Amino acid sequence: MRKAGQPLLFVAIFCWAGIVGGVLYSHTATLPSLLLHLPGSSVLENGPYPLKDEAFWKMIHPFTILFSVLALAANWKNTERRKYMVYAIGIYVVALIATFTYFIPEIKAFISSNQNTSVPASEWLSRGQRWLQLSWIRGSFMFLGFMLMLLALTKTNLSKQSK
Repeated sequence: MRKAGQPLLFVAIFCWAGIVGGVLYSHTATLPSLLLHLPGSSVLENGPYPLKDEAFWKMIHPFTILFSVLALAANWKNTERRKYMVYAIGIYVVALIATFTYFIPEIKAFISSNQNTSVPASEWLSRGQRWLQLSWIRGSFMFLGFMLMLLALTKTNLSKQSK
């Protein structure tokens, strides 16, 4: 298992890079258009040609979790790597909890905002701005986790592994 540690860490880092890249792309290309012009802009998600990115997120998260956990297990005896990887995975768990408890329910509300006439447009705008700001913070933490995974890659700890 020790020989698989480095390749598994490479794959985990690749998955983390996919998440960070996806966050950066969606937060600069699609989400501002959707969230800063609600409720009319919800057509971007529920119109005739919707921007559907959930397939990407549903695919990348399981791979990232799987390979991060496998890389952690394969590198468990390397205490230096393990420390950075545990911190990164901790950040990821907290981000996932926030995603499932706040971000996903709120984005679903945004998508159906044109059907909810009881909420004024000014409130949709305020909620969209808050969501985007909080999501940038969440993305920054994911970037920090990515950097911690990269730092883990630099820690060889060969003397302790050979014992």
